[in-house]
Amino acid sequence: MRVAERLSNRRRSWADEPFRRHVASLSVARAISVTGTRAASIAWVAVIFTRSGGSGAWVAALVLTQFATSVLVAPWAGAIGDRFDRRVVMILSDLGSAGVFVAVAFSHSAVGLVVLAAVCSTVAAPFGPASSALLVMLVPAPERA
Repeated sequence: MRVAERLSNRRRSWADEPFRRHVASLSVARAISVTGTRAASIAWVAVIFTRSGGSGAWVAALVLTQFATSVLVAPWAGAIGDRFDRRVVMILSDLGSAGVFVAVAFSHSAVGLVVLAAVCSTVAAPFGPASSALLVMLVPAPERA
């Protein structure tokens, strides 16, 4: 069977089961968001390393701040994802993160970068719980295994 036929068959089967299309769309959106966040985190380490004059202590402070903030904010982030429209929470979370990443370009001090890392981790925290909860809502109860 040719690739085009397989894709055509898959499209037809997804048309019969629309929840698969929604799950696929959410999966693509989540993959794009997570990839961007991870790439920005790697760039953030490079930026703080460069702007601090090659200090490993500032890199460690950045990574520790990102991790600690994520852990501390996680319970409230989950509540936000449960309480409000999950799609809106995901969009606002990604837009807020993007805004913080833009602010990184204008911050030249290591302390400012670490503070922005804490803000970014706080803003980005609701995305994960909201997208996980939305995934469960997209799949009909009989299809959940």
